[in-house]
Amino acid sequence: MCHAIALDPLSPRVNITLAQRLDRAGKHQEAIHQLQDTIDLEPGNSGPDFALAKLYMNQREVEKATEEELRALELDNDLEIANGLKAEWKKLGAQAAYENAERPLLHNELYELEKQSGQGEYVSPSDYAWIYARLLDRENTLRWLKRSYDEHATILLELRDPAFDFVRDTSEFQEMVRHVGMPGPTASASY
Repeated sequence: MCHAIALDPLSPRVNITLAQRLDRAGKHQEAIHQLQDTIDLEPGNSGPDFALAKLYMNQREVEKATEEELRALELDNDLEIANGLKAEWKKLGAQAAYENAERPLLHNELYELEKQSGQGEYVSPSDYAWIYARLLDRENTLRWLKRSYDEHATILLELRDPAFDFVRDTSEFQEMVRHVGMPGPTASASY
């Protein structure tokens, strides 16, 4: 990761990945600062804001997560979902508003992946696995993780991510963890 930062220190994707790894290593404040710095590098890019929203949500900082999600939606000029998020936030609270705004975005990401694949572009099964995990779809998350395993995708290095907590107790997940060789019976998210 350090080599990637050295090669392209201004890359939002590289900086987002670094922040995600810091978070998984239990360095939550460093991860937050990394993403805030990344937002400052390219203020018009919504990717770091979406990543920061997810990080805040993982830390159960729902208000901050919802604020970042709203900022990202506004940057993407996705005003319909942004306005819906604001209205639901007032009506239902931050947690429900965040979750309700996230679903259509994730379904749109799936649509875009299908479109790319249909045009003959390679789409990593990891991309599908992450989206289905965020949708809490057990069957499809496990199916795409299996395909990721079959293709030796790098997502297998991320099996400790809290996004996979909801499938961690399945025999399919535990078998994959054993094949990958991660420590612990289920590669729990704790470090």
